Amino acid sequence: MAKRILKTRLQAAVAASVVTALIVGGVNFASASIPDSQGVIHGCYSTSATPANHPLSVINSNKTANCPANTRPLNWSPVTVLSSHQSSFTYFSSSGTTIVSLSVPAGSYAVFGKVSLYNGSSAPTRDVCTLSAGSNSDNSVSQVPTDYTTMALQTVNTFTSTGTVTLSCVDLDGAGNQQADYGAVTAISATSAT
Repeated sequence: MAKRILKTRLQAAVAASVVTALIVGGVNFASASIPDSQGVIHGCYSTSATPANHPLSVINSNKTANCPANTRPLNWSPVTVLSSHQSSFTYFSSSGTTIVSLSVPAGSYAVFGKVSLYNGSSAPTRDVCTLSAGSNSDNSVSQVPTDYTTMALQTVNTFTSTGTVTLSCVDLDGAGNQQADYGAVTAISATSAT
């Protein structure tokens, strides 16, 4: 009985120590500035000939303003992923309809779009969908059977200011019963290292 009580108290003490360590560690982690307020990760790499692999150390720029001797700064931004989607039926016509759009801040992006099309008419029809990002675009023409088909599109663009990415579709045959039941746009940006 005494061994059981001792074992239970020991387990409780270990559990309390672990919880305390997690809380204190979490507070320290939460106060770190990696990445900084601009989303930049700061680091320093060795410039000495040895070791030959030039190790990299990530630093908290709020606490360490400059890299130590024999190191150089290497700063980078993590990847930014922006996305937008619509998941309700959107009818589109022969004059064209925007299915989904996404506002993006200035930067260089790889842009991906996907749309699921539904043909509600009794015969196959042709639809064209276009993914536009600034002055660049990708489009695809598809023979849509009397049910569903999916299109995937991609392009790249560099926006010098805030821009818009759009995914739009046109009913080429004017069947009048064309719908997009799902559309998504994803823009991926990565700032270069400095």
